[in-house]
Amino acid sequence: PLLKGKEVMIEASFRGCRGQAFTDQPGDFEGSVADLLGLELETNFQRAVFVAASNAIMRHLGEIKGTVHCRYRGPAMCAQELPRWIRRNFPSARRVGLVGLQPGMLESLSLAFGPGNVKVVDLNPENIGTVKSGVEIWDGERETERVFRESDLVLVSGSTAVNGTLDGILEMAGRYDRPVVIYGVTGAGAAELLKLRRFCPFSE
Repeated sequence: PLLKGKEVMIEASFRGCRGQAFTDQPGDFEGSVADLLGLELETNFQRAVFVAASNAIMRHLGEIKGTVHCRYRGPAMCAQELPRWIRRNFPSARRVGLVGLQPGMLESLSLAFGPGNVKVVDLNPENIGTVKSGVEIWDGERETERVFRESDLVLVSGSTAVNGTLDGILEMAGRYDRPVVIYGVTGAGAAELLKLRRFCPFSE
């Protein structure tokens, strides 16, 4: 959702447990946990391997659930559930930001809160400047801080843990005192380690 290239999913397996991550730099990796910890994490590929494997390891340890993407009607049900979940957990939120375009979520948020109360950034040039569900998609390289300024709550794609932007996003959240919710399977482990709320109700 947030990367300039086309994303695909990679999957890691650790002692029978699966962990997934989206990335625009897929590839193969096989090694020990020590090998994993030795990765330099300088590329999206290295970070994707680390994130997917961390999700699998933490799943094995019982620290997290929902590390495998939902299927069939799951994505549509997820989008429909999102506004209800926000109203239950953040009842005072009237303006919602979305870091990383997810069309189903955007449509559902626009219908629930009104297109003027939803702010979205993305890095894909094909999306920037277009209008989807009544909302203009802003440039993630320039306008992410504006999303935090103009939102009461910000939903952040777990892909930010892979593309190296999550640290900067959390810094903005602290600067503007905005709650952050990580969505999707990619951010399962990161959300637990950073003690962030996560929305991914139909993942396996």
